[in-house]
Amino acid sequence: MNQLFSSELLQDYYFNFKNSSVPNFNIKKLIIENWINELKSGKLDSLKEEEVKSRFINNLFGDVLDFNYGNSNYWSLREEAKTKSDGTKPDAALGYFTQDKKKMMSG
Repeated sequence: MNQLFSSELLQDYYFNFKNSSVPNFNIKKLIIENWINELKSGKLDSLKEEEVKSRFINNLFGDVLDFNYGNSNYWSLREEAKTKSDGTKPDAALGYFTQDKKKMMSG
């Protein structure tokens, strides 16, 4: 399996890492483990993208990486947000979103 980061690069981070420094570490770890198990079991291969996309975005970007998606007034994670630059719609966008369209800025 290809690694995103080399072990040498991450060695200092591994050595100094403390679970207690990450809020809700055990919950986040469980979410990631569940995705790994679904991938290894073949379940994800048997589903259509539409069946898992929202859950994946909310779980990984929202629940694990803490991008806010549940606030009714201001949030930082949005699905299918139309871009201002070319009008395309990526699966998810990170930015500063609000009900007030004049204040909305997406990344």
